[in-house]
Amino acid sequence: TITVTQASDGTYGVLAATAILTVSNNPNDPDIAFQAIKSEVVSVVNQSHASRLIDNVKTADSLMAEKIIFHGEMLRSQDAKNTKPNVSFFVNTEGNDKSLSADGLFARTEVLSENAMSRTIINAKIIRSKNSSKAEILSAYFVKDWDIFSNISKQYRISLKQSNAASAYPITNRDRVREASIGASASRNITKNVFVGVSADVIYGQYKTKISNQYTTVTAKSMTYTLAMSGRINGQYELKENLFFKPSFALNSGWEKLIKKSLVSKTSLGSSAVEATLSLPSLVRIVIEPGLLYEGRPNAFGTQEFFSMSPNHICEELKIISISQSCNTGFNFHFGRKNDLKRFVGKIYFKYENLNSGPLHETGFQFKKAL
Repeated sequence: TITVTQASDGTYGVLAATAILTVSNNPNDPDIAFQAIKSEVVSVVNQSHASRLIDNVKTADSLMAEKIIFHGEMLRSQDAKNTKPNVSFFVNTEGNDKSLSADGLFARTEVLSENAMSRTIINAKIIRSKNSSKAEILSAYFVKDWDIFSNISKQYRISLKQSNAASAYPITNRDRVREASIGASASRNITKNVFVGVSADVIYGQYKTKISNQYTTVTAKSMTYTLAMSGRINGQYELKENLFFKPSFALNSGWEKLIKKSLVSKTSLGSSAVEATLSLPSLVRIVIEPGLLYEGRPNAFGTQEFFSMSPNHICEELKIISISQSCNTGFNFHFGRKNDLKRFVGKIYFKYENLNSGPLHETGFQFKKAL
């Protein structure tokens, strides 16, 4: 708008001028593009952290259970000796998306002294699913057990893990994980048939997630530390020849804390640092599992059949932004053959649980053989 006035000599002059500038939202602006997918970015990153915490807590409990079994075997045998390295192969399907995974595992046990042993475990895993998701995971564990013939046995361990994953659901994203952990556990022989154990692992993690749509790619980086703890009671009672009742109770917990984070939105116009609030998870799990194990008599070649059936009741409390509580009944079922002389195991297994992460049903095959 221009306002003019007329002077006495007939000429005109500008008294005032007003201009209005209208700026439209450009979807290629890095900040504007980020705001359009901010909720999806936060959801994907939060859920990735929650899934990793659940996995780390389950791993801590598995290592505690394995420690108790190993301690019991040493007390029964009273014999520590080097064993040949062994390899295991797993193939299974799991989840509603019928993902297919394949594992290869290498393990080696060495005697360090009269009362100490070490184990090295390397695991490689590949996962593929129908929704175009994929993941490759490589992990290594270095474990040392002391006082293996005493009522109280200690274990120290370190581990390294790297994984790369990609998914198109609910939005295109790629994930890279690097973790290093140190941990310790102790198991105690309470009676001939009962063992208890406690463990704690501290995990340092570096995470990088890229989330994309048609306008922008958001790169979210974070560094965290995680504490995963496990307490467990295992029993084994012989009901009759070759049939055992194996009840167990486990209390597991974990939480993740942020060290630092950064988010960058990049479009065709450039890149910009952006901000979003992440909610890191905490988890508590209680597992009650009354298991049965049957081991048949070895045949003339030393091969014996076995099966185990373990219904379980699991309660889980997961906190991300809000608290989600879930309790449900699941089961584990294994059957197969093994030969301790030839050092091989072959089995088929089924697993099911339905908690905060949704239904998890797994069907698989394992073959383990000494080299």
